[in-house]
Amino acid sequence: MKKREDIITKLIEIEGLSPSLHHFYFTGKSVLALEKYGFDLIEQIEKTSKMDFKGIVKHFSIIMPYFEDAKDAEKFLCQLRESVSIAKDCYDEYAGFIMIECDKDWESSWINEFIAPVLEYIKSLNKVRCVVLFPYVNKKEIELFNALSTVGVWAYIEIEDIDIRAHLEKWKSMINNAGFQISEHAQEEICQMLEKRQNEIVDVEIILARWLSQVCLNRRIAENDNKEITTEDIRLLSGITMKKENYTIGFGRR
Repeated sequence: MKKREDIITKLIEIEGLSPSLHHFYFTGKSVLALEKYGFDLIEQIEKTSKMDFKGIVKHFSIIMPYFEDAKDAEKFLCQLRESVSIAKDCYDEYAGFIMIECDKDWESSWINEFIAPVLEYIKSLNKVRCVVLFPYVNKKEIELFNALSTVGVWAYIEIEDIDIRAHLEKWKSMINNAGFQISEHAQEEICQMLEKRQNEIVDVEIILARWLSQVCLNRRIAENDNKEITTEDIRLLSGITMKKENYTIGFGRR
């Protein structure tokens, strides 16, 4: 399943047809896209599911660093246990979602034996559903997925990469409608800059619209009537945030 616009709808449909305590594994290049779709899924299930939640929160998140040794794994496990303990509050056990965001070091390293106690702990959380986010570059994510599959049933969801250049004609229309002209060289500069930031992009149109608004504002402030998009304008893209909103992230976020 790769179409970004279809992912949450399809998963919610499946949830309604066969509700269970299966987990979710999101993978793809864009870290922010993974966060967005992970939280969107959790929020939709919280609204529509008959899942019995117990605790002071229905979900929280935590970053899982790569384990170089047993000490690293134990440190993370202690943090995870503490977060679960806080989340369950006065209940006998926590029932809700835990989002586990894998540190970037996981992508460049092999799975080792130090993850075993973490897997066993996840297995012991009978009423918890995990959403794992694994950002990849070289697609080594399947190793962690296979390890997690030994302790439960996981839905594997790959977020497709955005084809930056496929949006080019739409960008040109957006820029022209704002009263600007853009050369082929400037178009290529924009494409290259966005391709370098592929791992941050959630929505291309949103980032371009924000950038264009900034260009228009700068022109008005400087009383500059130039209608040609310049290299200086394009540099503004590097300062535009890709996040659409501020997500509340729980006990384990650093």
